[in-house]
Amino acid sequence: MKNLKSVNIFDLDVYIENNEQITKLFSNELNDKNFSIRGLSRKTGLSHTTISLFLKGKSMKSRNLEKIVEILKIDKTQFGKLSLTIHSDPYKLRKYNMTFPIKLTPLHIRLVSHLLGDSSLEKYGCRWYQQDNSGGKCMVELINLLIGIEVKKTAKDSYGLPIIILDIAGAALNLSRKDLKTPKLIKKALNLPKEFRLQLLAALIVDEGHITKSIIKIANTNLVLLKSLKKLVDSLGYSCSIKSYKLKVGRQIMIKNQKARINYQLYNLLIYADGLLKFKQDLDNMIKNYGDIVSLWHKQKDLIKFSGSVDMQKLEKTRISKNNIIPKIREEIIKKPIKINEFAKKYNLNYIRAYKLFFRLKEKEEIKKISTGVFASVNYEGPTNLTLRSKIEELLNKKPISVGEIANVTNNKSKSIATQLSKLCKVGLVKRIKKGVYSLT
Repeated sequence: MKNLKSVNIFDLDVYIENNEQITKLFSNELNDKNFSIRGLSRKTGLSHTTISLFLKGKSMKSRNLEKIVEILKIDKTQFGKLSLTIHSDPYKLRKYNMTFPIKLTPLHIRLVSHLLGDSSLEKYGCRWYQQDNSGGKCMVELINLLIGIEVKKTAKDSYGLPIIILDIAGAALNLSRKDLKTPKLIKKALNLPKEFRLQLLAALIVDEGHITKSIIKIANTNLVLLKSLKKLVDSLGYSCSIKSYKLKVGRQIMIKNQKARINYQLYNLLIYADGLLKFKQDLDNMIKNYGDIVSLWHKQKDLIKFSGSVDMQKLEKTRISKNNIIPKIREEIIKKPIKINEFAKKYNLNYIRAYKLFFRLKEKEEIKKISTGVFASVNYEGPTNLTLRSKIEELLNKKPISVGEIANVTNNKSKSIATQLSKLCKVGLVKRIKKGVYSLT
């Protein structure tokens, strides 16, 4: 599909208004072929009234007009020389003055790709929702570039997307309007040139993406859509992966100080630091040719900010650490539970860094947390009182006990025991009965 087909008027299911040029063209052919309007009606199956009203300046559906053109054996390319007035619905909500054929560009793909994000599609209309005024201004400019009309923001923070642009893109890609709001659009885009794929990705980042530190995150509840998008991102050469968002369906969370219920599983497509840098470089090249209209609009500042702070050397060290250390965790945890502080000391790791590696494996359900700072294999069924704190809590469950007795049983220093008891006292789990003796509250 490297050579996209051009879209002609008869590729679209639209209403075409008659004009003097069309009337003259038809009149000449009717006279040359000695056709009456009634004869044309019989040949085409269209009513005499429909044809007569059209020739007097009314509108006709493109598929009906095509029947007349074929019966009169008119060269369809002649319509490419005419300036046509068309509309996408029977109510003439919006008219367009256009010249055909039309070739699909990355800007067409940019607009229709917003259907995958913050848009709603109806029978005769489509709306894109955006609270950010600068993002909205970019959408207005994009529509004006493509079709030469001005759209305005409504009271509900939305912008009307011209259905005709959707139909033109759908005709070029052999997709219906509804298909444009599904992963089918991404599947078709996989066969398009790089700039087209890049603009589809840019549209989804604008609508569903978040850029922070060294990652671009695109969140969606549609896993099929994200898997299709991952193929597109892979085709662009950007490193990425899909992660599930660890929030259980049915749970309530706070969003802007209001309770919200999680009704769907959320997934994230993560584009990593090296992919982020390549994406910015590719997008910068497009901006040189097309202008800021192909940028990330109101999120372009975030792209510039965070791409400029990426430290690839540091990230590479982190990746090497992860690739080397995680296999060691897997190897050792099969034998016995691991205390993170001891593991970090053994391999000269920062405690926080070590904890993140253990937590990554816990998210994958390869290991489980059995105590504070202690992890074990998911199949581990042994004792869980492996930390000093858990041993102290177990002893205090039986009876009040002194620091000295705890030291004898646990074989730990009195200073370490006193520190743990002090922490337990602060959170109200333990109370001091007398000097050196403690019990549960």
